[in-house]
Amino acid sequence: SSGIDTEVDVSLFGFGFNVKERGYLTINASLRANATVGLPSDIVTLGMYGTPDTLNVNTYNVDVPMAINSYLDLSGGYSHRINDKWTVGGRLHLLYGLVGAKLKSDDLTLNLSQQEWNAAGRIKGNVSVPGVNFITDENGKITEISTSSSATDFLKSLDCSMGASVDFGALFKPIPELKISLSVKDLGFIVWKTNATEI
Repeated sequence: SSGIDTEVDVSLFGFGFNVKERGYLTINASLRANATVGLPSDIVTLGMYGTPDTLNVNTYNVDVPMAINSYLDLSGGYSHRINDKWTVGGRLHLLYGLVGAKLKSDDLTLNLSQQEWNAAGRIKGNVSVPGVNFITDENGKITEISTSSSATDFLKSLDCSMGASVDFGALFKPIPELKISLSVKDLGFIVWKTNATEI
């Protein structure tokens, strides 16, 4: 199966300044969100062929993994020009988790006939949403969903879901007309604590 990935990064502020002659320091804050949704091949088959067996039940596997994260990113970076050929740099990110959800279906099937459509299976996941409480039973099934009734309750629900990540990079200019770069970006984690619930 394939999937759809999307990312949004909204800059809140940022500034930078030179440090001596060869260094450059930057400080930034941004709101970031990313989402990944799996697309099972049977969904494409369903869209193209519908219910080709008009007499019996048509069965499709529709397991759809999904992950959604949004967080505040506070970062500081430094780059240094070693000489005319080499520049290296790095950035440290402090992450404050806002909303996180990771869902995975287990043997989720869609049974279709000309008369009716039925879905069966299980969805497992971990959800962390400020202001929303998922009440679950001993098996992790949601029995009730409650929301914050006031701004004060919402602010109290903002436990500290924190994380960190790093970026590293290098730029090599063997000749003035050619630049070769290498980077590792967003290598890190977030520990989700805000109303974190396993469902």
